[in-house]
Amino acid sequence: VFSPECLNMNLDNRAFLVMLYHLYMDREPDESGLNGWLAVLNSGGSREEVVYGFAQSREFGEIVASYGL
Repeated sequence: VFSPECLNMNLDNRAFLVMLYHLYMDREPDESGLNGWLAVLNSGGSREEVVYGFAQSREFGEIVASYGL
């Protein structure tokens, strides 16, 4: 997510979040979740903070656990 290749894509906040939903959840974003994370970013939250939030989410934890990890 923070590789030079990804950073050079210059994604806006919405596109960045859609990418995270695909990477972490393997799905399209739900409107309420997307809007919540957009509010975090648009009010000065960092992308690092949002990535951490995705990685620590219950949904992602369940996905990881389903692989026995």
